[in-house]
Amino acid sequence: MKYYRMSYIEVTQKRSYLTIQLLNAAIPGSKPVKSDDDNAKKEPEKKIHANEYFAQFM
Repeated sequence: MKYYRMSYIEVTQKRSYLTIQLLNAAIPGSKPVKSDDDNAKKEPEKKIHANEYFAQFM
């Protein structure tokens, strides 16, 4: 909510889902955090876009 500069109520109840998706599209992607255990697995790094991150909760 802080990223959008809106209150929690405004984001969750007053804004449409499409508007939130468009705001998420403006957020830069992120990479998973590396740790020593992850290096042992040697999985390739995959960038996750904000829309994909929030879509997994639906």
